[in-house]
Amino acid sequence: MRLIDADKLHYIRKLFEEDSDKSEVVVFAKEIDKAPTVKAIPIEWIEKWISERNDFPTMPYNQHIWNMLDDWEAERREE
Repeated sequence: MRLIDADKLHYIRKLFEEDSDKSEVVVFAKEIDKAPTVKAIPIEWIEKWISERNDFPTMPYNQHIWNMLDDWEAERREE
């Protein structure tokens, strides 16, 4: 999964009908393909990671966060 910086996308605004004020934003697929990525861990990944841990009650929380980041980085390298 690629997480992109949507604020960096270029878009155009298209009118629904010529004599209407309603418009829609259009982003071309090539813009999405070349969009820069951001480092962000999906909530679903964090929930899965927590559910698979059995050492959660015994380790300081800050250590859990570092372990989580290490595991996420390792998983991304494997993709």
